[in-house]
Amino acid sequence: MAGIFKANNPTNGILLVLYAIIIRSAGFFNYTLPIRSADDAFIYRGILKILDLGSISWIYPFVTLILIAIQAFYLNRISNSLRLFPKPNYLVGISYLLVASIVPQWYHFSAPLVASTLIIWIFHEMVKLQLHSNIRPRLFNLGMAVGLCLYIFPPAILFVVLLFAGLSMFKAFRINEWLIVIIGVAVPIYFYHAWQYLNFGFVSVRFPQLLLQFPINRLNNLKLTILVAFSVYVGLGFLYSQQNLRKQLVQTRNAWKLSYVYLFLSAILFFVTTATSEFYQIFIAVPVSLLAATAHFYIPKGWMSNLIHLLMLIFAIYVGYLRDLF
Repeated sequence: MAGIFKANNPTNGILLVLYAIIIRSAGFFNYTLPIRSADDAFIYRGILKILDLGSISWIYPFVTLILIAIQAFYLNRISNSLRLFPKPNYLVGISYLLVASIVPQWYHFSAPLVASTLIIWIFHEMVKLQLHSNIRPRLFNLGMAVGLCLYIFPPAILFVVLLFAGLSMFKAFRINEWLIVIIGVAVPIYFYHAWQYLNFGFVSVRFPQLLLQFPINRLNNLKLTILVAFSVYVGLGFLYSQQNLRKQLVQTRNAWKLSYVYLFLSAILFFVTTATSEFYQIFIAVPVSLLAATAHFYIPKGWMSNLIHLLMLIFAIYVGYLRDLF
């Protein structure tokens, strides 16, 4: 089954859409409206107001489905354009759909889901920096993108580390380039506070209540299965990616190194939440899906790759459709 997606066949794009519809349509049956909070960031509040205009309750699972599908296709395009694998394939896209469908909280519209779309774009642009000589405008835009994340989901500001890590990997240290990133991050903050002052006569600085929660403290069978699935994919993916790293181009090796930083930062955010439930942040699904695709691509036994894929598909269907029945 997984072997079908190893080919760069346009038909696989149709299968990817069918997978997205079949698996993620579960969100229409058990969706919940986003919980409003005083800690919601400015841009995220604006997005909720726009979606509320039509008074259509199912607009939230629909937008969630569209965002997940777009992210899956975009990640797959990134993988093929950066040549993360010896030949183009659709493994990254299908892996992302499966990984993003085994956590119940990820079926609902949320600020981390919106911010994750922007972070994926930032990751792609950072890897491409090594292909350009004049990177200053790009650095400024990337800094602004991270600054905007502060007003979608504030903890996502942590991904500014991804920018500095990429600069350290791809370019020689230049203080002016690092300052451009900092200025880019500061621009949205400056304009937002200036808008506040001009319209309301004061500047309010509100920090969300961040909680560091470890799922091990309230572990159940579902959480344990999720952690095991992530661990298997990360372990196998890291092992096979390291074994084949020397055979790849410098740009590809750098992309994999930056994806490890992405994984580390996402793992931190995985346990930081502004809600009462763990596993709230979907950021970790991106680097895990890259490693999951690596595992499926390089596993020598085809039946083993198909078995893992089938188990993940069954688990995703269980979480989406059947979990509340048991």
